[in-house]
Amino acid sequence: LFIPEDKIIELGMVIFEYGADGRIFRILEEFSEYQDPGKSIPPHIVKLTGITDLMVKNRQLGKQKVFQHLNAADMIIAHYANFDRACLEAHWPDMPIKPWGCTMSQIPWGEEGIESAKLEYLAYRYGFFYEGHRASTDCLAGVHLLSQVLPHSKERVLKTLLNASKKI
Repeated sequence: LFIPEDKIIELGMVIFEYGADGRIFRILEEFSEYQDPGKSIPPHIVKLTGITDLMVKNRQLGKQKVFQHLNAADMIIAHYANFDRACLEAHWPDMPIKPWGCTMSQIPWGEEGIESAKLEYLAYRYGFFYEGHRASTDCLAGVHLLSQVLPHSKERVLKTLLNASKKI
């Protein structure tokens, strides 16, 4: 749940090249920046992310660079897209209008025999592990997840998402 008083403290993006069949060819760029929220980061967020007030002090997100990436993208993919979209649109009401894809809600994980749509659990089910709750690391894990094949349908995760997002 996004609360309008919440502030972005870290933004990560991974730009990648893919085919219509859902194969990911290569990662083109990884982007990560901090932002000072203008208030102290709550202790539970520091514990979860490892991001401290000192790390974000006087830092600002580079709007021009972020918008350049967003404008070049076919779509924006996030694991919990409703939350990420609300955060970005609250921060930048003039954000480029792009289609969004959600790997949490637009992939039929349950129908594929996977009990949870939590990113860390999905990584575990696909046999990879990562240190979660950091923007670019979560993005890289998301790209790796998109490159996988669903267990029952044998469809690539990215192709399933593209079809669900009506982008093909």
